[in-house]
Amino acid sequence: MMYKIMKQVSFSEFRRNAASLLDAVEQGETIRVLRHGKPIAEVVPLSATAAATLSWKRPGLHLDVTGVSLSREILRERAREEHGTTGAPRRIKPAKRSRAARLG
Repeated sequence: MMYKIMKQVSFSEFRRNAASLLDAVEQGETIRVLRHGKPIAEVVPLSATAAATLSWKRPGLHLDVTGVSLSREILRERAREEHGTTGAPRRIKPAKRSRAARLG
């Protein structure tokens, strides 16, 4: 998309007068920012569609998957592991040591 360059300003001038320059952009003007005489940026007005719907306000992707619930299956698998109904290794509790052994 090509914009007509209305104004060119140095980087330091842009920093000093940012508020008024951005007001001009809001009114439809395009500003080219220069550093040491070389263009480094163009500040352009938003297009009508981009201004109407901000990206973070647009609806996101919605996944609709048929079949079993992943969270439900994870919970079932955990329950099976705790009850030892799968081939998964069971957790073995350490044997209790006698009081004399604990005291050393």
